[in-house]
Amino acid sequence: MALAVIKPVDRLIKGVIDMKMAGLHHPKTLRFQARLNLAKWEAVGILDTLFNFTAQYCPDGFIGKWKNEEIAVFLDYKGDCDELFTALVESEYLDFDDDGRLHVHDWQDHKPRYVKDREAKANKRAVNKRAPAASPTNRAESSPLQAKPS
Repeated sequence: MALAVIKPVDRLIKGVIDMKMAGLHHPKTLRFQARLNLAKWEAVGILDTLFNFTAQYCPDGFIGKWKNEEIAVFLDYKGDCDELFTALVESEYLDFDDDGRLHVHDWQDHKPRYVKDREAKANKRAVNKRAPAASPTNRAESSPLQAKPS
């Protein structure tokens, strides 16, 4: 059986792969892994699933609108969920803003392109919705270029 030739990956996928490859040995990942006594694959899996959860349900990065228990269930984390979130904060994957809201560290810089694209489309729709639509009329005085009845 011949192996299929792998075609070059799209830039979006390549960016995700680069981020995951860099994250494998990042000091934050190692801190998180050690704090919870996890295998590397467990730590990376939790982080990847957390970022997927954030992209899907908290595209603004503020995951604090969900309870720790709810996120832990999504992550399929079997340990103590408060310990999990303490480890995520201590390893600097999660931060608190000035108002005390929990968010993913530097999410605005690192969120996936498809989330950024979705936000841009939503902003464009909102701007277009606010712009007043031209309302055509049949009155001659409405436009100087319109022919006047004889």
